[in-house]
Amino acid sequence: MADTSNQLELFPQEAPAKLLPRSIYLVIIEDRHCDVGVIPFYDKEDAIVYARKEARQYCRHIDDLDETLSPFAAKAGYIYTATYSCEGDGIAVREETIR
Repeated sequence: MADTSNQLELFPQEAPAKLLPRSIYLVIIEDRHCDVGVIPFYDKEDAIVYARKEARQYCRHIDDLDETLSPFAAKAGYIYTATYSCEGDGIAVREETIR
């Protein structure tokens, strides 16, 4: 039989209503050479650390890396953004609420 002891953590939609609303953090990877990837995290710092690591990994030259969070992006709900190529490929972290 499957271990379901952490089911509430894995499937918050099945959690009691008192646990919701809950914030999640989406790491969004937009690379022009592949599909957009979205990876959810429950922890804000984990999401940002992962995004920074990925941006540095994908970056060909460190001079191409721009981690500036514009006021427009911040107003749209992003807490981290980075472009890592001259083509505009990038990665971002956005906070969303599960209701």
